[in-house]
Formats: sequence, C-alpha cells, structure tokens
Amino acid sequence: MKSLLLTICIAALATPVNARPWAAFYCGKLQVALLPSKYFDPSREGCDPCDGKAHYFDMKKDPDQKRPLSNRLFRTNDDGALFYNGKKCREFTEKDYDAAGNQIAALRIAAHFFDRSADTKAFKRGMDAYNNPGFYRQLGKDPTQLTAAALDLLAKKFSL
Repeated sequence: MKSLLLTICIAALATPVNARPWAAFYCGKLQVALLPSKYFDPSREGCDPCDGKAHYFDMKKDPDQKRPLSNRLFRTNDDGALFYNGKKCREFTEKDYDAAGNQIAALRIAAHFFDRSADTKAFKRGMDAYNNPGFYRQLGKDPTQLTAAALDLLAKKFSL
C-alpha cells in the first residue's frame, strides 16, 4: 500500500520541461552540476567564490554547492563536449533531471509514514537533515551523509 501511494505521489509530482539555471553531467560515477558565471559575479551579495567564473559542483557530496570542484580538472573540446580528468561526460537526460528533483519529494512523502520501523525513522532523519543542515552540524553529524543514506535506503526499499 505504501509503495503504491509513494508511486502515485511521485507520478503526480512529475512536471513538464522547465528552464534550469544549471547544467548537469555524468562524469563516470560523479554527477556534476555546472553553474554559470553570472551566479559568481563579484557585485552579487552572498556569492562564494565571487570570481566571475563558471564553477562545477559534485551533486552528491555537495548538494548545497558550497565547495566547487577545481576547474582545471574539466576541459571542453571544439564540439562543446565536456571532459573530466580526460573522460568524456554525458549530459543529464530529462528523466535524470526529473529523478534528481523527485528523490527529495519521495523522501518527503516517506518521512510521513506512521509506522515506527527503522526505515521510517531513517527517512525522517534524512528529511530533517535536508531541511535543517545547521542543526545536524551542531550535533556533529554530516547532514548530506544522512540525507544520502536515507535516499539510498528509499531507492533500495521501493526500487526507485
């Protein structure tokens, strides 16, 4: 019953194609987000780093985009293809973009289950860590690790 409800809710959350302010790539197992230089303009408030250059971020290890990856690891050729450490990266498909957004939505739904199982507690902890990362850092826990663990468990349990 829960898996049916979860599947229906995920299907309802699917949205049509939207313009995105960033591009995403698979570079081997690494998932990389490319944010354009306009987000790092020195005249903008709250940008870090404010150097006016485009930056790459690891989408799994750094979902809040706080620590950019080194730009010297990335290259483009004349065709515009992106390479990371000499390996060609492929751009996300629409299905990949949707899955990236729907994982958190699915975790939000799973965190509202009423049973007291260890899985549900992990879903709740992962969603809380996603919503309140500062609190979990004060407790000495890594919120991205807790969220990633909850997303992995969700994917295993419901075959997402």
